[in-house]
Amino acid sequence: MQSQKIGGARQLKIDTVADLKNSLELHPTLWASTSVPKGLFHLPQNFLNYISPESNILYPQLKNTIEWLLTILKEYRCITEKNVSLSLDLINSTHSDFPLLKKAFEILGITHGNEEEILRQIGLEQKGINPKFIGANGIVPLDCDPNPVISNLLTHIVDFTKGEAVFEEFGVGRNSLTLFEEGLHAYLEYRAIYETAIKEKNTTFAPLLDQTDHFFDTYQRLKTKISDYFKQCKTAKFFKHAFYSVDKFDDYEAERPNFLNPDTLETFLSETPIAKPSSTLTLKNDIEAINPLYQEDFQTLFDGMNTLFGHLECFTLESFNELEKKLVAFKTWKEGNPAPFFDTLSLDALKAIVANATLETVSTLIDECVESAETILAITTLEKLILCNQYIMTLANNFISFHDLYSSKKAIFEQGDLFIDGKHYCFSILVNTIAEHKLHAKNSNIFLLYLTVNAPVRYTIAVPVTAGLRDNLAIGKRGVFKELGGQVYDALIVDLIENPISMKEAFLYPIALIKGVIGKRFQSLTSQNNAAISNMATQAVDGTPIKPTPTASNSNLPMALMGGGVALAAIGSSLTYILSKLLSISAWHMIVILIVVALILILPSLIVTAYKLKKRDISAILEGSGFAINAQMRLSKELSHIFTKKYTFPISSIFHR
Repeated sequence: MQSQKIGGARQLKIDTVADLKNSLELHPTLWASTSVPKGLFHLPQNFLNYISPESNILYPQLKNTIEWLLTILKEYRCITEKNVSLSLDLINSTHSDFPLLKKAFEILGITHGNEEEILRQIGLEQKGINPKFIGANGIVPLDCDPNPVISNLLTHIVDFTKGEAVFEEFGVGRNSLTLFEEGLHAYLEYRAIYETAIKEKNTTFAPLLDQTDHFFDTYQRLKTKISDYFKQCKTAKFFKHAFYSVDKFDDYEAERPNFLNPDTLETFLSETPIAKPSSTLTLKNDIEAINPLYQEDFQTLFDGMNTLFGHLECFTLESFNELEKKLVAFKTWKEGNPAPFFDTLSLDALKAIVANATLETVSTLIDECVESAETILAITTLEKLILCNQYIMTLANNFISFHDLYSSKKAIFEQGDLFIDGKHYCFSILVNTIAEHKLHAKNSNIFLLYLTVNAPVRYTIAVPVTAGLRDNLAIGKRGVFKELGGQVYDALIVDLIENPISMKEAFLYPIALIKGVIGKRFQSLTSQNNAAISNMATQAVDGTPIKPTPTASNSNLPMALMGGGVALAAIGSSLTYILSKLLSISAWHMIVILIVVALILILPSLIVTAYKLKKRDISAILEGSGFAINAQMRLSKELSHIFTKKYTFPISSIFHR
């Protein structure tokens, strides 16, 4: 096992397949990272999805992928070498996925081939598969067929069987179709009994023949209401006070409905008797006296009664009980319905499903979907193998170890290059939200820029400034950003984190600070002087006498002049003394004194800057973008000059002043 010091931490060196194997033996805390958002990696999305179906790649998922790759391959040269001809001879025939890979070669009609060419053929094979079947795993989605007859049937199957999960919805698989088919045939056999009775005019079974079904449903809806009515009639006949209250029902028997609120009217009617109870224990065929909620059903029921028992003036409890006896056989048949769901569909439509072999069409779709699932599983397993061969080492050097970040080549999670303020910043990383990123990045001790990149889909990046001077870097400064793919877009600094950039900047900082203070003081004095001149000019133009400055009144003028003279004399004598002492000091002593004074001014800044520069840590920037980092990632001097570059004109160029 080989390791190396990267960014101040010991990290695994991964150059060979043996190194890759060794990574599996390491405890996850010795990996450089244990979780990284997939969206940061510039690798084929299919490859990343094979490792993890989620938004992040976690260390167990990468570890499992490496184990799978190392156990399925018999020879490892296709991992470390390019343009290797992949064939079944390189694959471990005892591996559980070997049959899938063998089937994939058969589907593509090849025995071996260049990996890029095989990937191209896989893409063509996938195009020939119904896109609705991709990922469906043998479950037919409801919208897989444009034919409305098939689409409606699939919907009915799902409604009847609850379907099988596909794409976070429900579709039709072999089990669903079998259940539907069995239920449909049982229901049609059940309905055939009724149809036979109608043909044979079996009134014992179907008293009203083809009208019996509709009549029975009406009877079932009114049965309880009519039964309750006769109970109310008996009660009204026995108790006079009850009869009286019922007789006066229109006046106060029930709480009157609120006609301004229609939503309550139906509830009121459903709780009201079918008609006003009668002491004669009869229910007259007076449609106007029937509760309006039940009038239509009552008319249907009464018409059927007339057909069965001859012309009736009214319902009696006896005739109602007699009706119930006549419907016993039909009731028994109705209760034996094997699939009540089909009552909601047209009987003719159900027969057409069988007659037109529509179920066979669905069965064929399921077979195609299953076959597609098997094909997809085989060719995607082969695709996974090829992509792992091509990219697993690269991913390992940007996940298990950060070798690529500390080399001259780009890490796969970098976004591109920023050109701004005359400098080239070579490291950048995607940022979701600036506020969230700054919570981590503020601990990096690195001067950090946040820029909005004006791409077709705008995004934000973080760019560390690691060498040179700050110069004109500030919010609002514009530059250009070049993506890894070569596209160039405008970029704008929208936020930053200020930290020391270099020792040169620290050395110049006190001088710049003093220069700034002097500049501000000079600007303040200039502003005051300009204001005084402007005031005097205004007074002169207006003809107003120019007033003397109020700070010194005329009565104190002699004293002021005397004090000024004394002060000038004192200053002059002091300067003479200092000058004489300086002239008595040798040139070397003078240089030493100046150096000491400069160090007293600059040394604190240099110490603080040196400490912060030594503590610069890139891991905080990566963690702000979603990495879970184990290792410290110190920013070395060499890396700081890789991340930030400033170019000069060639020596051979001619400069015209």
